[in-house]
Amino acid sequence: MNNITSEESKTTRLRSLLSWIITILLGFGFILSLINSKTVMIFGGLSVLAGILLGIIYGIIIRGLTKIERLTVFMMSFFLLIFFIFKVQHWKGILLSCLALVIPIGLFIFNSLKKDERLKPEFSFMLILTIISLLAFFSIK
Repeated sequence: MNNITSEESKTTRLRSLLSWIITILLGFGFILSLINSKTVMIFGGLSVLAGILLGIIYGIIIRGLTKIERLTVFMMSFFLLIFFIFKVQHWKGILLSCLALVIPIGLFIFNSLKKDERLKPEFSFMLILTIISLLAFFSIK
C-alpha cells in the first residue's frame, strides 16, 4: 500500500516539476521574442522550442492525464513544433500547418471549460501554448 502511494507521489512531483519547467521556458522565450533584437529573439525562439519539445515529452510520459488531456498537450506541442519548423525553413504549406492549430486550440478550450475538473498543473503552460498558437494563427498572411 505504501509503495502505491510513493509511486503516486513521485508521479505528482515529476508532473509539477516538468510543468513548472515548461512554463518558465515558454514564458521566458515568449517575453524574449517580443524584444526587437535578432540575438535576443534567437534565444527566445530556442527557449520556446525547448518548451515545446518538453511539452511533447510531457504528453507522452506523464501518468494521471485523461486521454483528452494527453491528446491536447501532445497535439498542441506537436502542431506548434511543425508550424515553427515550416516557418523557420520557409517551406510551402505553412498555411496548412497554421490551420491545423485550430484543433488543439479547440481541445484546450473544451478542456478548460469543464466545470468538474480542478485546475491542473499543465494549465499554465497550455495557456501560454494557446496564446502562442493564436498569435501564430493570426500572423499568417
